[in-house]
Order: sequence, then C-alpha cells, then structure tokens
Amino acid sequence: EVVDKKYDFSHVLDFNSHLIGLIIEGSSEPYKTSNIYSSALSIELTSFKNIENLTINQYPMDKIYHMGNLRDTVKYLKVNNTKLRNIVELAMCEEVHKTIENANDSHVWFKVTHLDLSDNRIEVIDEAIKLLPQIECLTLNNNLLSEISNITLLPRLSQLYLASNNFTTLPDDLHTKLGYIVYIDLSQNKLTSLSSFSKLYSLEGLDVSCNRIEKIEEVKNIGHLPCLENLRLTGNPVSTIVDYRVKVLEPFGKRAADICLDNEKPNQKELDTVSVHQALRIAREGKSPTF
Repeated sequence: EVVDKKYDFSHVLDFNSHLIGLIIEGSSEPYKTSNIYSSALSIELTSFKNIENLTINQYPMDKIYHMGNLRDTVKYLKVNNTKLRNIVELAMCEEVHKTIENANDSHVWFKVTHLDLSDNRIEVIDEAIKLLPQIECLTLNNNLLSEISNITLLPRLSQLYLASNNFTTLPDDLHTKLGYIVYIDLSQNKLTSLSSFSKLYSLEGLDVSCNRIEKIEEVKNIGHLPCLENLRLTGNPVSTIVDYRVKVLEPFGKRAADICLDNEKPNQKELDTVSVHQALRIAREGKSPTF
C-alpha cells in the first residue's frame, strides 16, 4: 500500500490500459521555457493494452520501448517523419538484431489493416512487410522508393499510395507484383508511360498526376480496363494539349461516361464529341461501332 498518494500512479496505468488511440508526437523545440526536448525522452508502452490506432510522428524509434506489446491490438499504424530506412526496423522493433531471418510468429502484427510510413527514408519495400499480413491499405508517400517489391506478400492489399518517390519506370509484369489492386497513387513521380497498368483489371482508381507523361497515346494502355472509374492525369505535359479531356476519354469507348477524369465527370458536350470522334475513327477503320 502506498503511504503517500501523490506517488500512486495506479489510476494512470488503469487509464492507459483502456485507451484505444495513442499519438506520440516529437518536437525539435524545447518544451515551453525549459531545456527539455520531448523527442529525447524515453517512452514505455507496457501499460497500453487496447491501442487500435497508433500514430508516431517525429519521434525516434529507438526511444520507444515495448511497442511490440501492441501487436495484438493495433489496426491503424502510422509512423511518419522518423527517418525510418526499412520496414524490418518497425516490424521487429524490440529486437537488437533486426533481420528477417530471425523473425518468427511472435513478430507478426496480426490486426494491422492500414499502415502509413510516409515521410521517411525507405528505399525498398523489404521482405519484413510479410510480418503485417492483413494490410489492406499501404501508404509510403514521400520516401525514396524506385521499384515495387514484395507486395505479393500482402494478399489482402487493395490500396497502394506511393506518391512523391523516385519512380521513373515500372515493369511490364506489374500485374504479377500487385495482384488484386483497386487503387494506386503514383502521383508526383517521374513516370513517362502507362503501359505497365494495362493488365491491372481490378483497378478502379489511378492517380498519376504530376508525372512526365507526354503522349496521349499512353491512355490506350488503360482504356480497356473494365473497372477503372477514377483517373488523375493533371500536372502531366499531356494535360496541356488541345481537347485533352476528350482525347483521354475517347479510348474508354462506351464507358467514357463512367470515367471521372481529374476529379470531374465528363459533361454532355464532351461525351457527344467523344462519340463523334469514335464514329469517325470507326468509319476510317471500317469497323462496327461499339457504342
């Protein structure tokens, strides 16, 4: 029994054990008028038993202890601005030797469905991603990625965000690396072609805005995708050509009306123009209309 109640922290521990959300926010500035820097303080997470939503921002990972205790409860995990270089550092956070060869079932984050590792220094999606097998939405914006790897280790993945990385090209067999993907954000990279997306038949949304796509012919690579409804091309050189919207919509044929291009559905005038262009093209080619 504690004699002096001011030293009794049991009520704090009890409170922590019931929390379902936790944000650990660091700072490069000292706390108010003190000389204490919050990011230099160690944080111990043992008392948090039910955290489902965990956010770590601008806080050094090596100052956070027993984060692995949250593996059985966390569903939404965000780790931003921590200078994280690879996923294994996070997945095996409590280990001294963080290598995937040393991983076992105790390192698996069974409930994480949304993982956001934006604003870090990740150069490759390493094999440790398999320690988060339930991921449905993976966000890696503003890192140092130049290739897509190990995504097949995530059988439930449907949304992938890779904006502001170092992508210049994508492989022709991209569909074998992504599987059943519904939405991809590759905005603000340096892509010049859409050919790699041609076999992503489950794709519903594609954001390739602010890349280096110049030729309108590139749209033909995705015009036949049966589920695609949202397309962002704004910020590419191609978006400055005359009748840009009509020319992008034309390869979609009878589905042109379903396409939301740059956050805007086509108006009737655009659809009428698309129909005329298609009719003229069909007449030139001597084929039967498809609309």
